[in-house]
Amino acid sequence: MARIPNTEQITRMIDARAAERVDLEFKAEPWAPNDAGKKECLKDISALANTVGGQLFIGIGEENNAAKELKPMAAAVAEAERSRIESLLHSGLEPRLYGVTIESVAVGGGVVIAIDVPRSASRPHRVTTAGSNRFWLRNSTGAYEANVTDLRNLFGQSAEFGERAASWHAQRRAALRTGDIVPNLATDARALILHLIPADAFAIASPVDLAHVQSMGMEFWPMGSTGYNNRFAYEGALFYSAGDPCRQYTLVQRNGIVEGVKIGVVNADSTDLYATYFENQLVKHAKKYGAALVSLGVAPPIYAIATIEGTRGASLPREFGVRGAEVTRSELTLPLAMIEAFDTDAEVGAAFRATFDTLWNAAGAAASPNFDAAGKWTGRTE
Repeated sequence: MARIPNTEQITRMIDARAAERVDLEFKAEPWAPNDAGKKECLKDISALANTVGGQLFIGIGEENNAAKELKPMAAAVAEAERSRIESLLHSGLEPRLYGVTIESVAVGGGVVIAIDVPRSASRPHRVTTAGSNRFWLRNSTGAYEANVTDLRNLFGQSAEFGERAASWHAQRRAALRTGDIVPNLATDARALILHLIPADAFAIASPVDLAHVQSMGMEFWPMGSTGYNNRFAYEGALFYSAGDPCRQYTLVQRNGIVEGVKIGVVNADSTDLYATYFENQLVKHAKKYGAALVSLGVAPPIYAIATIEGTRGASLPREFGVRGAEVTRSELTLPLAMIEAFDTDAEVGAAFRATFDTLWNAAGAAASPNFDAAGKWTGRTE
């Protein structure tokens, strides 16, 4: 949640000569409108995101690393600068940085631009604009370029998240089969289990409002179900198919993790598991559930991990009517995918590229055939 201060708070900060810190920076004027200025802007913002997050104020002069005086600007100038900063953030950092709030605060006969930067869960972010290729961090005296040790630590944190997500996914798969989540869940061996995991899910206790979630049944409709019931459960908001046994459910947990389960993914008398079907199901539901999470205030990226259970002895045909390779594994846990946008099937499908290639490897193919030469996913979800 953004913490933009009001006019009175900014005035008090200047009167107290607030010192710059690892999470606080002052600038008297906007960055220069040239390549050097673009790089400087992204350096300052990404350094905060890569470290602990914080706030940056444009229109407050500093002396000896402490707030000294107001340097307010006209509202029209501030609005143009806000648009420029948003454009730079969209195209000048890799991966893209989400959750930055930029507002103008009226003070001293003009406005000050206040920028609230979250500590990014997808750090480190690299400045790429104007041919740059640099990572920045921040300490109490300002931004500095990350060294090899810094980068090892930052990338190690990303790898640790992937390992934790995979471990959590495996634990949840085991738990749902015990009946602890849905007591009358069907016991068929074959199942599709999908988890969407926000980047900060393991750090924040309650990023979503479960009461609001309960009103969003259409957005969290269980996979393959013709209808659903809903109730609160120990783990969160539960949407589940009617009937006994239950064969589909969606669970939205307090930390924003979505668990989608479909038991019995093919007819009981069939041995065919069509890879394209699973692609379509994963894109369709990851898009729907992910967009719902974003509407609840969850900032991308959101990670997706899925397992197809009960696959040993099944055939994965490459096309209809042609028997495919026989699967020797009892389950296929697919690689973690990072999804940054949920507006179109193509965006979500592209994020699943490695996931889908792995699935088709199990079918005896080199890669998924559902991508064009430009890497765009060409499948259909309906």
